Amino acid sequence: MHWALYNEPGIFSRLKRRCPDLQGVLDVKQARLSGYPYQMYVKDMEGSISHVHLSDVDGRGKICLPGQGRFDFEECLRRLKDAGFDGALLIEVYPKDYGDYAELKRSCDYLDEIIDKIG
Repeated sequence: MHWALYNEPGIFSRLKRRCPDLQGVLDVKQARLSGYPYQMYVKDMEGSISHVHLSDVDGRGKICLPGQGRFDFEECLRRLKDAGFDGALLIEVYPKDYGDYAELKRSCDYLDEIIDKIG
């Protein structure tokens, strides 16, 4: 969380030295809110990411479903793969972010296509 202990890159790796079994969650929205690029968090948690919260953002900075905004999911998923991540991806979604379940399905399909492309 951008307002909590892990609010900047570097903290996780320092904690990891003292707690070798520590695993972390990458939340791209929280990374955006922290003001640091998510890529810095991926590098900081490399090899220790348990799961990932994904969201997109439109041109006005409003959160939206993956595939409806400007976030580069292909780059993000490639970086995660390169960092050794092969875990669960969670779409972080709020009630006002979609109109019906078909929109959620399209978002899942969008991410699946990228994952299939990356391999």
